[in-house]
Amino acid sequence: MTVSKRYVKDVLTAVVHRGKKSSVAGLQFQINGKIEQGFVINAAHKNRPLRLCVGEPGCRSTVWRIWAHRNASDVYIASSTTAHAHKISIHESGDWRYQSIRPIAELLDSNQVGLVELEDEVTSRVLGSWRRPPSPDHGWIDVMRIVVPTSEVISHPNTYGDIQGNQKIQWVAPAPAGFAAEIRFFLVQPGKGMFGLNETVIQEGGLSYWGGMTLPSGEVLVVLSSTFKIEPDLREHLQAIKQHGPVRGKFDSSYENAPRILTTDIEPNYATFWDLAGHR
Repeated sequence: MTVSKRYVKDVLTAVVHRGKKSSVAGLQFQINGKIEQGFVINAAHKNRPLRLCVGEPGCRSTVWRIWAHRNASDVYIASSTTAHAHKISIHESGDWRYQSIRPIAELLDSNQVGLVELEDEVTSRVLGSWRRPPSPDHGWIDVMRIVVPTSEVISHPNTYGDIQGNQKIQWVAPAPAGFAAEIRFFLVQPGKGMFGLNETVIQEGGLSYWGGMTLPSGEVLVVLSSTFKIEPDLREHLQAIKQHGPVRGKFDSSYENAPRILTTDIEPNYATFWDLAGHR
């Protein structure tokens, strides 16, 4: 679903319903109180992940894989090619974290993943963590986002495999020049009521729905995207991060390897992950 610019001045809301014993949920988007579109959200299954990428085959950001299991309510998010090394974990317990799967010493010596050290030396497998906030009345918890500035959607010499593999990916349109696409992750308690999207998600342009999954806990994961403007000071900050690059290990940062940099901005109850091009 994409809500075009003509709707931005209208009132856009969303609601999720799910029966107590149902394995599926219903998501409705309404404009000025009238149903615009509806979707069925199926139960989570590790063999049916969401795969999202900003761009198109040959010119893109990181391909992100989102999955959960049928018998647990933990959600995982990782780069498709380096999920064996690091991932984001949205645990049902409320302990949300970005961490290395391997010991840090192995990560530092890896030729597939390199650490960018700007301040403190990294010694723990947990590279960043934040906590689940109290549930609001509308039941929608804004968990985290992945942000891709349009300047970071670049020509990619190898786009993960064959045509069939690319067809499994949902391609998020890049934002206009000077803007960024953001992929937003929400945990929703069904039946709580309407959630207003105008100010929460739509900062510039339209809104798109990319999928979700129902969890054994009763909650529902909903994934949306929107765009926002990158101000000059933020652009300079991101460029400074890129200039440092991976500073340890045997990581190959050549153009042919099409490296990416993932930098984090973590608050007590929210996290932003910046997906940046990894070569200069």
